[in-house]
Amino acid sequence: MLLNSLFCFRGKDSGLRTLAILSASYFFALIWMALFGLNASIVIPTLLGAPVISLTGFRRVRDAQKPQWWSYVIIVAWLIWALMVYFTESWSVGLITGVMMLLLSSFIALPASQGQGRYVLGYQGPVTANVAMSRPARRVEPSLDGASEPVFMDDASVEEQQEEPEYHHQPNRITWLDKLPLSRQQIIMAAIGIMVLVLSVIFLSFVFSSESNDDANVEQQVSPAEPLVERTSVEFKDGFNLSLEGDKLFMSWNGDTGQPQTLWSLATAKGDKDCQNLTFNNGSKYRPIQVKLLPDTSTEAQFSPLDTASIIKDVALRGKAQLCGYSFSLKGTQAVLSKNKQFRAYIE
Repeated sequence: MLLNSLFCFRGKDSGLRTLAILSASYFFALIWMALFGLNASIVIPTLLGAPVISLTGFRRVRDAQKPQWWSYVIIVAWLIWALMVYFTESWSVGLITGVMMLLLSSFIALPASQGQGRYVLGYQGPVTANVAMSRPARRVEPSLDGASEPVFMDDASVEEQQEEPEYHHQPNRITWLDKLPLSRQQIIMAAIGIMVLVLSVIFLSFVFSSESNDDANVEQQVSPAEPLVERTSVEFKDGFNLSLEGDKLFMSWNGDTGQPQTLWSLATAKGDKDCQNLTFNNGSKYRPIQVKLLPDTSTEAQFSPLDTASIIKDVALRGKAQLCGYSFSLKGTQAVLSKNKQFRAYIE
């Protein structure tokens, strides 16, 4: 009987029964989410709960004698919650939105029942009437008028008496809402307004906190871009170049062929042993950070900024340098360096 009453359209539901059905529907959907995850399967509990929620809404507004559109609010709230879970796939959004929609739907349980008669578990309607009519006729005891045989009621009289369900007339119940100085409609509207205001504040605080967290994550993930530094280069007669990017010094030359690769790395101390040091004819040695073969087949060595000034001075004043098996003549290098403003600052 209880299960059949969930799908009854003609009956009436008390406010407490409607609230219980709504809470059970949302709880069932949350259990489903916990078992099967936040995915497209949320459609199944949504479709199962939609007719139950719709019908209890219809029965509740009939019981409270309220406009029919009240019943539409709870099913719309149910569908909005399901869509939020489906598209966001977030537990926090699902829980917050679910609580909001359940609280919003609970307004339909506030009006007092206007029905008269007996309620069974908060339900009154044809399901309980059919149960009463299905009961067998009771035996009538013999009368005291002297008849020796017991008298039974025939089937026709039983059916006539059971065509209408027996409801005991009960006056309208007086609740604590009736004792307040405000009308029911004013109380309901005030409660709904307060509920919507509180839920809006919770929702907006959640949205803004999520946005601030996202911005913080983006700031942590995206490192600030280094300022663009223009590279200045000078070319010498012996076929090698010196380049400056800020205080970083690069030396490049042509001669090697092959795929782009790292020929030497100071970090790993692995590579071509001939590229470990830049050696001048006076015995000065400078260890490059790395030496690479570039896609244009040129070879480039990068040096530490700590050695930039010393290397430029040695290039200007010494006569020969060796690196990666190549020997470079340094004749005339001082004149070339003096023509460039940035290099000139290191040798003056």
